[in-house]
Amino acid sequence: MNKKVVKRLDSDKMAELKGFEDVMDLILDENEKVEEKKRKRESDKLGEDHEIFNFLEFEVERQKRIDRFYAVKAPNKIKHDQSDKMVEKEVEHRFHLKNKLVLAMMETDSNLIQNLSLLFKHGFGLKK
Repeated sequence: MNKKVVKRLDSDKMAELKGFEDVMDLILDENEKVEEKKRKRESDKLGEDHEIFNFLEFEVERQKRIDRFYAVKAPNKIKHDQSDKMVEKEVEHRFHLKNKLVLAMMETDSNLIQNLSLLFKHGFGLKK
């Protein structure tokens, strides 16, 4: 119970007020619980508002990226398409690399030739 200061009351009045104090404490405790529930609901509501606001910010950013894609990047790709040139360049590069690799592997002292000859010697019992 809360510490209460009561002045100028005799013992009979104090006995009468004792029950009243208990009732008032119950009422005040109930009011505090109601206020606490209200504060909790308000904080939950603020949390939901924050989540909604956060979602809306992300949605606006997503919409801006989509708009930028369709307004700038897609028309730019259509006007200045370099895909065919890039594919052609990569095919040519791959062809040159393949030729270079095959020439390097076909030398008589290459690792491939040495390993294949060792494999045939041991596998088929050939002696050189």
